[in-house]
Amino acid sequence: MKRIIDHLFSRILRRKKTNPCPQLSGFRVDLATYRCGGMTIGAPLPADNVFFPDASCEATITDAKQGFEIGAADGALDYVFLDLTLFPGIITRNETPLPYLRFWDERRVTSELGQPYWRDEDGDEVLLFYEDGQIELQIEFPEKSTPRFITLMRNPILSDATQRNAYHCDKPWPPR
Repeated sequence: MKRIIDHLFSRILRRKKTNPCPQLSGFRVDLATYRCGGMTIGAPLPADNVFFPDASCEATITDAKQGFEIGAADGALDYVFLDLTLFPGIITRNETPLPYLRFWDERRVTSELGQPYWRDEDGDEVLLFYEDGQIELQIEFPEKSTPRFITLMRNPILSDATQRNAYHCDKPWPPR
């Protein structure tokens, strides 16, 4: 977890401004299409998005009460971080809602989402990395129980050989 937080904070510190966060009760995050609201991870920000009025900005929006953080860089959606115990939005996979995802165990997650590119186990924590070479989906299981955190990001952590080594990942990059 510390490695991920350090990585995310290094991204956050690059941001130039922070905007307020709207209510997220109907906000959808799709784990397969990487769509977050009306935006897609890695794609240019639409001019009508509610988070980043200046679509060319670098900014971060954090709302701890809603378990949500979203970042933009270089005019594109960079990442989304969710705390499933607080996030009031809707998690989907190919537009199909996964309303009980936060109560699933690791076996159920891999049954529904498929085998991850890499699985990291560190103490009481398990982290699943789903990769397509461009976007990374991370699902974190604190205390090896149920998923608590989800991160979707472009520029995957595991695309970096140093990070793969830190996670003891011996698979080739990019994923096949």
